[in-house]
Amino acid sequence: MGLFGKKNTQELILPIGGMHCTMCSANLQRGLQQTPGVTKAEVSFEKSTARITYDPAKIDRAGLVDAVREIGYTVTK
Repeated sequence: MGLFGKKNTQELILPIGGMHCTMCSANLQRGLQQTPGVTKAEVSFEKSTARITYDPAKIDRAGLVDAVREIGYTVTK
C-alpha cells in the first residue's frame, strides 16, 4: 500500500493476437488475473486488447508480455 492507503498500480493496454473467439478472451483474462502482480485484467475479443492493471513493484511490461505468451497468445505491434 502506498501513501494514504492507496495502491501503487499502473495500467497497460496490450494488443493481442491469436484469439479466435470469446472463449479465447475469457481464457486469457482468467490467466492474467491469476498472474502475480496483476490486480485486474479485462480482455476484449472485439478490440483484440488486454487492459491490465498491475503492481509495477511485482511485475513489469516484459513480465506481462511473457504471461500472455505463456497463456498461449501473442502481443502484436
